[in-house]
Amino acid sequence: MSSDIGNSSSVPTNVLLRVSACTTPEELSQVLSAPTAEVASQQPLDAATLLHAVAECFDAQQLLSVVSGNNALEHTAQGDWVAACIQRAEDIDQWTGRIDWATRWLEQVLAAQEAKNSPIAHTIQRALDHAYILCAMQTTAIDTTLGQLNAMDPSQFVDWLVSRASGPTPVDAATLSSVICRRSEYRDAWNKWWGRQLGLAPWHHELFKRLATEGPKDMFAPEILLASVLSASGPCGSIEYAQIVAHMPFMASVPERCRRSARLAPEVVQAAQAQGNTENLVCVLETQKSEAKDQTMGAVAVLVHAVDLMQTLGFGMSIHGMLAMLASDETQRRTLVRAIRTALQTDLAPDVSPWRTFLQLHDLAILDALT
Repeated sequence: MSSDIGNSSSVPTNVLLRVSACTTPEELSQVLSAPTAEVASQQPLDAATLLHAVAECFDAQQLLSVVSGNNALEHTAQGDWVAACIQRAEDIDQWTGRIDWATRWLEQVLAAQEAKNSPIAHTIQRALDHAYILCAMQTTAIDTTLGQLNAMDPSQFVDWLVSRASGPTPVDAATLSSVICRRSEYRDAWNKWWGRQLGLAPWHHELFKRLATEGPKDMFAPEILLASVLSASGPCGSIEYAQIVAHMPFMASVPERCRRSARLAPEVVQAAQAQGNTENLVCVLETQKSEAKDQTMGAVAVLVHAVDLMQTLGFGMSIHGMLAMLASDETQRRTLVRAIRTALQTDLAPDVSPWRTFLQLHDLAILDALT
């Protein structure tokens, strides 16, 4: 900014130096309202040049107040004005490392744009979201600037975000979700990334579980959450996690008629059992029609309930184990024998009837071997 002021425009250098030396609104207003003879014969001081020249530490609210009261600057085209404002934030971060100053500046600009019902306020919001992410990562060594983030497309941004979202001081779920859920293009790229990577590195698994359980319930698409429960190579095989997913808001819309069987469509079962590949399972779930999707969600709810029933009998079982059992009548028979033996040897709760529990499992199409 003031460090390369001689290259700003055809406005005389002495005027730009006077602007950069201003520390109060009064001083800046005086410079802007009393153009010299040199300025009169040159290109007028435009918004981009002004914002580039003003010192990085100048108070954001006061700077906007001065600009809004200047007739020559007030009529700057909206697109040019927003671009200049974002460039100032990027310069502040680059030259001073004070992302908090850049954030404060963008917050003030956004408030002013929203007050005018500006249709391009979302452009400022995008840059501000990036600034918030960098602020949240201030305690770690960051080699990325605000300008670099603003230049990324959604896929590149999500790649960068996930790579920085785990570690000694990870970004909290609320900060991540505020960025991901606000912009549809980011949410789409976010879900595509997890659809590809869900079954891979263990640190991805830990990050996913943290975000899925701590973050807002709409942070992941339903297909991603269902795949995380069903996939044999997915990150979340525990029943505790499956119970969380089963009680998420999107599951509440499943009709009761779809909650009567644990049977999944053959293509879903096949994709779920594939090792190391969750992307295909996500694709299968995404292409399901409305009724088929309800059937899948209903079956997941039933599977979770069935695992709960097995646990009341003292017989521990995972969702993946339940799916493997359903694929074979012989496995069902062996499981039934083992479950009966376990129930007879376990000190069950007084209100638990093994026979009634087994019948409930049979009614859910879990233990057809009872027939």
